[in-house]
Amino acid sequence: MDKNLDAFVENITKYYDINDFLPKHYREALTLYVHSHTTPKVIFKNSIMDADFQDYQNMEHDITDTEERKNKLRDTYGNTYWYYYQYAISDTPSSPVQSLPESPVPDPVRKDLHQTLPGFFLFLSVTGSLPGLP
Repeated sequence: MDKNLDAFVENITKYYDINDFLPKHYREALTLYVHSHTTPKVIFKNSIMDADFQDYQNMEHDITDTEERKNKLRDTYGNTYWYYYQYAISDTPSSPVQSLPESPVPDPVRKDLHQTLPGFFLFLSVTGSLPGLP
């Protein structure tokens, strides 16, 4: 996804229904997308995810020291897409994920998502988690 929420939204709707059964990082990306667009193309609402995102934003706003803020957010939300989106260095060369684990998602869909959303899959490979896939 490489922090391109608009491209993510365009592509995720081709393969998934937008609901609470999406993988966690997809729901986090959609929550961020909805909160960052005045007229979003998709609407995703989840009260728990919205409350967590509001807490993330409150911490971001309330902690004035940059290093302390980053550390506290990392401690609490370091495994979220929100933290990745805000703090991951996007100008580092990213190496493509060489292989994906066996998955119930058909190969053409997985391959298309992999090619379309390389930054997102890089994030997932770095965090050691590929949500929704065993």
